[in-house]
Amino acid sequence: MNWSSPPAIAWPSNPTPSNPWDAMNEDQLLLEWQKKKMFIETAKAEELELRKYIVKREFPKANEGTNNK
Repeated sequence: MNWSSPPAIAWPSNPTPSNPWDAMNEDQLLLEWQKKKMFIETAKAEELELRKYIVKREFPKANEGTNNK
């Protein structure tokens, strides 16, 4: 054994990013954010529409106040 020199450590020449967004440029990040934002807005609108339908179907003659099912 040779104790005079430390072992050589092989570092990767091009480490992979820990987050896939690290590989994106600013424009790509903004476009990705815009896609996600539009998806959320669409999902919210669809959820609200479905919720209103369910309430109207379950309580066709809803009384003012709390309605229970």
